[in-house]
Amino acid sequence: WAKAARRALSVELPLELVLPTLPDDDGRARIVCHGVAVDVPGRRIVDQLDLRIGRERIAVLGPNGAGKTTLLEVITQTRRPSEGMVSVTAPLGYVAQGATNWEIRDSLVEQLLGDDPGLDPERAAEIVAAHGFPLGLALRPLASLSAGERTRAALIALYQRAPEILVL
Repeated sequence: WAKAARRALSVELPLELVLPTLPDDDGRARIVCHGVAVDVPGRRIVDQLDLRIGRERIAVLGPNGAGKTTLLEVITQTRRPSEGMVSVTAPLGYVAQGATNWEIRDSLVEQLLGDDPGLDPERAAEIVAAHGFPLGLALRPLASLSAGERTRAALIALYQRAPEILVL
């Protein structure tokens, strides 16, 4: 009965999802780290890092406590390095572990409307539905969502922003 009821309540909307496109890769670095060092209480976890990142996929791997999250915070400029400089020359989207950086009072719909002043609430609802995200959750403050729901919402918002760099 439950499956039949879900099928009966299923609503299919003719939605069109516009895929973001990036300009052609010109080979230049979007993120540059020069002489970066990062200290945490009691130890240095990064020392004299020189790094150039263009349009490529990179995985940061290491054991727990090695400083992966700290390094990503420095690269995304949400944390200052102890030494050196970081330059980011392209729009960047960032979803921290557990989407903790998205624990905000705004809802997903408010984020979408704030990002695009020309977007009307009906179109924002269509975007949410196109991603299969419940509209009821999209109207709640992001801080009230579970980590998984918040991550999905953050990715929907970032999808609309179409950043050149996405850090997860």
